[in-house]
Amino acid sequence: MGEVQPSVNVLESLQLLRSDNPIERKHGIVALSGIIEDPRVLRVFEHLYENDPDSGVRQMAWRAINRQGPSIPAPGPVAAPAQADDRPPAPAKASAPRSTAQPEPFLINPANVRLLAAQARSQSPWRGGWAFFLAAVVLLAAGLAWGWVLPGWIDQIQLNRDGVTAAGEVIRLYEQSSDGGSPHYYASYRFTVGEDTERPIVMRTEQRITEHDFARLDSGSPIEVTYVSGAPERVRLSIDTPAAQQRETVTVAAAGLSVAAILLLIIGLLQHGRAPRMRGRILWGEVVRAVGELDARGRYTVRMRYRFRLPNSKKWVVKQTGRPRSDLDPEDIPQPGTPVVVYYRTKKEHRLL
Repeated sequence: MGEVQPSVNVLESLQLLRSDNPIERKHGIVALSGIIEDPRVLRVFEHLYENDPDSGVRQMAWRAINRQGPSIPAPGPVAAPAQADDRPPAPAKASAPRSTAQPEPFLINPANVRLLAAQARSQSPWRGGWAFFLAAVVLLAAGLAWGWVLPGWIDQIQLNRDGVTAAGEVIRLYEQSSDGGSPHYYASYRFTVGEDTERPIVMRTEQRITEHDFARLDSGSPIEVTYVSGAPERVRLSIDTPAAQQRETVTVAAAGLSVAAILLLIIGLLQHGRAPRMRGRILWGEVVRAVGELDARGRYTVRMRYRFRLPNSKKWVVKQTGRPRSDLDPEDIPQPGTPVVVYYRTKKEHRLL
């Protein structure tokens, strides 16, 4: 709101306060608010606050009274009339002066704070964190799977590389029931280690076999085995076993989990380094000049001239806008240099937030 100049006709302003039109009474309050230090003007405003039939006039009078600091002679206590529920509470006469610091940008439309909050979240260093979290969980599952199958594959590789094939004999076949599932089938067998026929070393062990092999084998049936040279306790039947089938199935699952973890890591890295996808972009500017005034409908309106630089340019663009802001007091009007935020799409399509 512009300051009242010394040439303001006080009598004409007082006449406006006596008008039957509430808009004219509001204009009178605006005109006299610059000389509220005068106790006579203050008493007139108190009278309007207590008795004016229009709630908007009472609200504006209350704001004018409330803007005076502790150095101004305090008027008598102002109590809200009992018959008016929409009047604001009586102003505090000795309240501390409002700080002029304004660390945050001024928003011409307060609802745009949600857009700025979304923009801040999209630029967070944790953007893509969900992908990193899922990648860690999947990678842990893959590590457990690999830890289960790798020992078997190491034995299998050693058997293929250093294995010695020997003739074995089935000693006994037996079936063992499992909890709530199909029974497990086992074969006990023996084989001779080495070629020393005078002092042969006979090894006895057992291994789980498939139902098909259980049905075709009998006690005393010959069977081929493979063991690691120098470590005959590491032996496998030369037939397909459930352990080998499980190892292959879990290996496929572990490989799939590993690929999924890598893909999730790539997604997280892409989201972390990618600029937020918006139809426009956020630019910072500053206030050149701002005033508060009453429009033709009696609404308190902020009119502002602002400027901002075009992207990748040193050229300033100067624009002006206005918006009703009945929630603001005159001292809330931003000063020149106050930061503002512009939502920019093109040179012709942009708006002040």
